[in-house]
Amino acid sequence: MTDDRLSVTFKKGDSQMMNRADRFLEEILSQPQVLRATLDRYLEDESLLRPVSRVTEQKRYDLVLLTGMGTSYFGAYPASIYLNENGLPAVMVETSELLHYYQDLISDRVLVVLVSQSGETAEARKLLDEVGDRTLIVSVINDAKSYVARNSDLPLFLYAGQEDGSASKTYTSTLAVLLLCAMALTSSLDKQ
Repeated sequence: MTDDRLSVTFKKGDSQMMNRADRFLEEILSQPQVLRATLDRYLEDESLLRPVSRVTEQKRYDLVLLTGMGTSYFGAYPASIYLNENGLPAVMVETSELLHYYQDLISDRVLVVLVSQSGETAEARKLLDEVGDRTLIVSVINDAKSYVARNSDLPLFLYAGQEDGSASKTYTSTLAVLLLCAMALTSSLDKQ
């Protein structure tokens, strides 16, 4: 019988590599606590989602366009399904493709939800600069001081904290915040 578990051996002097591995594992293992803290923050403070709930009360949108890159893009998938299943048509378009090929999709009848964990990617910044005056832009970001947070109409924060490795805490929080956003947009948040 073989042992298929991953085994990593560090040599003497590899303390920097060990520290990086420890931080990576720590971030992965902290996901449940970060998710609970993010959900608690939004569910305990109704004012955080109230502006999003009012968006569809004040104006009828024909489409919700969710956009992001990498894990930010893929994190929008459950929210897209939820919106479509609850009567609000939604599509996902990767941000660089939206910039270069699909800007004609954006009008005052299309609500844009821009997901950018850092809030600083070149594509997200350019999208805000080029189409921000055409429609309302809800953003989902981790950094409240970022360009996207400062320049979008309705920023929603992940509250996931600093992340040194690959997206783990921010990805998990992105899923939660986008689903809460989708529930608020379809007025189903209060029902659940």
